[in-house]
Amino acid sequence: MAERKSFLLRMDPALWDELEGWAEAVIAARTKIVQGAVSMVDMALKELAEKHVVQLDDERRAAMVSNLMVVLCGESEVHPVVNTGTLYA
Repeated sequence: MAERKSFLLRMDPALWDELEGWAEAVIAARTKIVQGAVSMVDMALKELAEKHVVQLDDERRAAMVSNLMVVLCGESEVHPVVNTGTLYA
């Protein structure tokens, strides 16, 4: 990283500043996406519990949180999977 920065600073210091600005913008956007996803997952779990829609043990709650975070934060198209079995043997 230091070599690249040194090279870019020699070539065009403004380019390095621009790249840093882009990187900061990407990080800020990702942070907002994750914060929003966490908020949505929290809301979903609370509503499911309050309305007695489904009873989730810790393992199933963790699986749901993981799946929702992947869907909400992922960059690629979502492909649903229908689970016809059970988490337990």
